[in-house]
Amino acid sequence: MGKSRRAGGILMAAFLGAWLVLAAASAIGGPAEPNRNGAVFLYFTDTATGYLAGEQRKNLAPEENQEDSEFYARIIEALIEGPKTGLSPTLPGQTLLRAVHVDSKGRVYVDLSAEASDLHPGGVRSELLAVYSIVNTLILNSGGIQEVQILINGSEAETLAGHVDIRLPLNTQMLLIR
Repeated sequence: MGKSRRAGGILMAAFLGAWLVLAAASAIGGPAEPNRNGAVFLYFTDTATGYLAGEQRKNLAPEENQEDSEFYARIIEALIEGPKTGLSPTLPGQTLLRAVHVDSKGRVYVDLSAEASDLHPGGVRSELLAVYSIVNTLILNSGGIQEVQILINGSEAETLAGHVDIRLPLNTQMLLIR
């Protein structure tokens, strides 16, 4: 009887944990599926907290019959342009988006110009927020993206600014959003 009670407790804890993750994701504002009529959330640095914070943009919602790669390119270009509120940009404004490609496995390749790396202010936290502003913004505003691969000038790079490994595709990092 003790093992059964323990197994029931573990099952209940797993269920509660899954529910909390789903509730947190919806509270943050990232839609679970592409929201063709609603807003998009871009993630920029909140200097007061040192975390990413969502900025809502209604004019970026995907248009009907728009290719996914076009929608994702508009999102990245808006990240490069920077926030319209009191948040701080995560990418240098001189960065150019060279290309966005979506493969059949749910991976998005984002190819940025060298300015994303060369003009980055540096620092571990700043680089971490820059990388995950891209990753979280793309994944949380789509229904099908599983991973994001960041490229610099068409090639894999070890890091963006010396600290965060971007050689492999990345998943969301919800702990960086407040």
